[in-house]
Amino acid sequence: MLQDESDFIYYIIKLNGMCDIMEGNPRDPYIEKHVSIYSVKAEKCLAFSLDSQNNMFFFMDQDFIVTHLKRNGSNRGLSLVGELTLKEI
Repeated sequence: MLQDESDFIYYIIKLNGMCDIMEGNPRDPYIEKHVSIYSVKAEKCLAFSLDSQNNMFFFMDQDFIVTHLKRNGSNRGLSLVGELTLKEI
């Protein structure tokens, strides 16, 4: 679980072979109000990181592929910037 500078929380849930990045609003603590902001087809999450100053997210799956995500300007969702392997990094 991660927390940004605005106290929003981010965490990963796995459902039906997909890992969803969830966002929770600190002003509305009810779990049913948390929303999925991005889904990645992956069996496991090995690492999850947040660069809140640049609105960047990083997700590493079981194959060591790092998915680089950026916050959309129009909504709270995330969009794909690119995918890298550890060798490329």
